Amino acid sequence: MLAIAVAVLTMNQDTVINPGQTLTRSTVVKRQTYVFPNDNEVGSGAAVIIQGDDITVDFSGALLRGSSEATEPDARKGTGIYVEGKNVTIKNANVRGYKIGLLAKNAPGLRVIDCDFSYNWKQRLLSTLESEDGSDWMSYHQNEKDEWLRYGAAIYLRGCDGFEVRNCTAEGGQNGLMMTECNGGLVWNNDFSFLSSLGIGMYRSSKNRIMHNNVDWCVRGYSHGVYNRGQDSAGILIYEQSNDNVFAYNSVTHGGDGFFLWAGQTSMDTGKGGCNGNLLFGNDFSHAPTNGIEATFSKNTFVNNLLLECWHGIWAGYSWETKVIGNTFGLNAEGIAWEHGQDNQIVYNIFDKDRNAISVWQKDSEDPNWGYSKNRDTRSRNNTIAHNTFRDLVGPVIRASRSFELHVLNNTFMRTGLLFATEKELDGFKLEGNKYFLSQWHARPLGLNDGEFVIDQKYAPPATPMEPSGNLRPAAEATGAEYLRQFQVGWSPFVTDSSSTQNDVVRPWAPARLHGGKVPFLKPNELRGRKYVLVDEWGPYDFKYPILWPRSTANIKRKESSGSLLEQHFEVLGPKGKWRVAQTRGVSSVSAYSGTVPGTFVARVEGGQASDVLIELEYTGGATTDDRGV
Repeated sequence: MLAIAVAVLTMNQDTVINPGQTLTRSTVVKRQTYVFPNDNEVGSGAAVIIQGDDITVDFSGALLRGSSEATEPDARKGTGIYVEGKNVTIKNANVRGYKIGLLAKNAPGLRVIDCDFSYNWKQRLLSTLESEDGSDWMSYHQNEKDEWLRYGAAIYLRGCDGFEVRNCTAEGGQNGLMMTECNGGLVWNNDFSFLSSLGIGMYRSSKNRIMHNNVDWCVRGYSHGVYNRGQDSAGILIYEQSNDNVFAYNSVTHGGDGFFLWAGQTSMDTGKGGCNGNLLFGNDFSHAPTNGIEATFSKNTFVNNLLLECWHGIWAGYSWETKVIGNTFGLNAEGIAWEHGQDNQIVYNIFDKDRNAISVWQKDSEDPNWGYSKNRDTRSRNNTIAHNTFRDLVGPVIRASRSFELHVLNNTFMRTGLLFATEKELDGFKLEGNKYFLSQWHARPLGLNDGEFVIDQKYAPPATPMEPSGNLRPAAEATGAEYLRQFQVGWSPFVTDSSSTQNDVVRPWAPARLHGGKVPFLKPNELRGRKYVLVDEWGPYDFKYPILWPRSTANIKRKESSGSLLEQHFEVLGPKGKWRVAQTRGVSSVSAYSGTVPGTFVARVEGGQASDVLIELEYTGGATTDDRGV
């Protein structure tokens, strides 16, 4: 008779956990609220500690709370969960009110699944709608000794090769998922949005896949029409020798930067290494106050991404052998800015309604003591701009200065302003095979005869889409469905089976979509655009509670008298519902006393000067959640 032995994994059922408890075997935690205050923020303790190999802890939806809901975000402290061991799985945990939600060290094979780490610690910002405060700037340049922990994190991983983070949420805090020395991991189907600094951060981490995530509105340092600084916030940040990662099919909109890559201090000192071999494919990096993609001192590949309404679509200072293929740019102050770049390719992209498309240049001199320039050739040289389409640009379309062997080949210029702004030292400049469909008001292209381009006699210059200062003000601010209708027609993050120039060019670079991977991109009916980057003292507004937001003001002279009115325009935002004016003080009139959300109205103040003004609205509608998570 054949005897068959069956090993059955038994788990502690419905365990009620205690503060500071260490779990060393698979456990199902009883679903309830656990209020476990904690002070440890250095990775040596936590409210709950998990240690061991090959174990699963299922929190069953239990809530682990480090402080009360009423605690201000910058007063929250401690660590919720600490993990050590191989092949540990954490499931269905809700962790609130700590500085660090989950911290794992030396935990290869870690899996964090279906967890919510929202509304943990974040700084109180000192920048206002009127002016920036420099103390709000971030710095992630060093993390050899876990310096990043000072900024908190929903999830912080160190030394967790082969990890997986899936279907997790982190909103209303400062940082989402932060990784150091983590390789070969998978981050997918998560939502790390509405954070006041970073959605995803990587340091010395390579060969990871970041796919199908929402990383929207990770931003600070912005006041619409007043200043756009970003303060080194970003949707995705990778620093210091992080190589061969794949970022695909993510929505990374409305971030300080969409994607921020820096080679690291090692490269600055030696000229060696970098964050190299990273692929960005099929992501939406639109509406960044600073750069949709910033990638410096490295070589990477950017294919089929969407970059709308940024200061720069791509800033790529000192990058080399970088490929920019088949991306869509629109409404940017500048599409691509490339300082001191070598052997780069900008090919098969679309530039639509940007102010300027591409700038390529180098400075007159470098710091002789700078390690990077002492050990590398940093000239602007051997760059190619080919097979791109430029349309409805104010111009100049291409700026070039002190750039050698710059080749502009087989591009199409349609309805543009000034084509080229060239200054000094352009040895080896080549202009061949381009097609020009221009207006009668352009400046003649370099080296072209009248018969080499077509003039459109009916065409008139477009209104300047962006202010040259970098404070971006589209002539007609398109939002929501209008943005998608005007600028996403023809762009898809996914490659189709049909044969077209765009599909054929980007198809070889397309990563396989993950089975079950979500489509995270903003829907046509959702608000989008720089005007909806609304930052207050606790970071980006998330539309989950009603708010009265000031828009434009105007002093209106009255015809019937020498007096004037100050008109203040407001936008009412939040969950769908109704609003009405409950009370006012110092206001002579309002244009409407009730309405629906979203909505607008105008308040008028006599004498053209506002002082001691109160406008209070009452909201009736759906459920709300404020910036503390209440």
